[in-house]
Amino acid sequence: MSRFISAGTNEDPPDRHGEWMEAQQEIEANRRRKDEEKERQDGKSLYEVLQANKGNQGSLASHSDLGPGTNMIGFR
Repeated sequence: MSRFISAGTNEDPPDRHGEWMEAQQEIEANRRRKDEEKERQDGKSLYEVLQANKGNQGSLASHSDLGPGTNMIGFR
């Protein structure tokens, strides 16, 4: 079944109100999720968050019991 409706048709277009509302709700939910994510980052940019995460990884390695010359997996 084609959904194409030519400009010269005499037929009424199909009712898409339900589909439209569903799409709008999905868009709004995504926007809210992104806003909540930004709030958890305290307004920091992505670069700042990644740098902080990078710094945290270094501190984890320095506090581990792996010993010198051993990587995070435990191999020498």
